Amino acid sequence: MIVITPLDQFTSEQTAWLVGLLETVMVHRMRGIEIDGDNEPLVASVIAFGPESIAKVVIDSLAASSLLAVAPAILNVRDVACTAWFPGPVLDVVVQQLPASLQKKVLEYHYLKDPITYRRLKQLFQKWQRVGSTFVTAVKAESLTDTRCDTLRQSIQHPSKFPSDVVGLTAAIRRDFDPEDVEKIICNTLDLLGRESLPLATADHFKTYLKIYVMIENFAGYFSADAVAPWNRRVVDAVYRMPTSEWILKVLDQFNAPSIRRFLDLIDADTRHKTASIRAQAIRTQQAVSETIDTSNFENVRLAIG
Repeated sequence: MIVITPLDQFTSEQTAWLVGLLETVMVHRMRGIEIDGDNEPLVASVIAFGPESIAKVVIDSLAASSLLAVAPAILNVRDVACTAWFPGPVLDVVVQQLPASLQKKVLEYHYLKDPITYRRLKQLFQKWQRVGSTFVTAVKAESLTDTRCDTLRQSIQHPSKFPSDVVGLTAAIRRDFDPEDVEKIICNTLDLLGRESLPLATADHFKTYLKIYVMIENFAGYFSADAVAPWNRRVVDAVYRMPTSEWILKVLDQFNAPSIRRFLDLIDADTRHKTASIRAQAIRTQQAVSETIDTSNFENVRLAIG
């Protein structure tokens, strides 16, 4: 175990050796320097207690094996911000050797300061997961993602909640969680909703579907076509039941343009359906849209048609 010493407590012999090292790295700019075990505490001490400019130069000059040897002792003294000075491959190994509490601090630092390094390190530490700007254990994170999933699902289904409420929740999910946890939350939410009987016959039902499509469009890259297809079918079947052309346009126009485009594509496919009644409904709906759109004020439908 390396024991480091404040620089003002060095002996004259230790100081002389350190001056020689600094001349080697700062004047002669030598790199890849191997430090013998007896002098590792001196190197660790100058990196831990020395000025940042000198510490960085010494780190850059050391061979990877020597830096690996002294790094844990340095991090017991110096703020984890100094890990930003370590070469990536060395940092990856060093952090894995740290106690869990220090690993957490390193992740928190790089999340805020260096997203590229953060994403790399996070793959090494499945123990920790981000929630907001802090890190919790994977077990705690699973509980929090489940809670957020329940909150989103309840907001979608509750009649008193509006699409704007779901917009706020989805924005918070995107902000508070890393992509893999975002995917888990929103895919589980859609899966749970799909297991329930959600008719599309009343105003409250319709609002539920509007909120579902807010989530789908806000996280479009996370959902497969197969996951969204059943929801498209439910909406299109409801559109087919509309009594007039104006009602067809009114229903469609409540959704945003990307969602309407999904519905129109399905309606177009239905015009070639093997079942005659479905073909007839699709053709009637297409005609209603084409005949009415030019004389109406349904901006979302206009935007979807392009």
